[in-house]
Amino acid sequence: MARMDHARLHPSRGRRLCGPGTVLAAMALALLVAVAIFFAHTLLADTLPDHAVQLLDRLLLILMIVEILYSVQVSFQRARARTGAVS
Repeated sequence: MARMDHARLHPSRGRRLCGPGTVLAAMALALLVAVAIFFAHTLLADTLPDHAVQLLDRLLLILMIVEILYSVQVSFQRARARTGAVS
């Protein structure tokens, strides 16, 4: 028996879940650019020791967003493996 292509039967199924991941990835990238700019600004202004905690706080937020993205990806892969869905 041939396997059915679920993406063809339900074309919006894959797109429905990619929205939040895209938003989180865009947020992480935007924050990374903002941190790089802020780091360069504080380094050139010689105020890095005064703003070190703010930089570390922003970097930690980026790492948390990336960890959430990874956790969601792994959980979807496990769910797909359990149900036997074809990607």
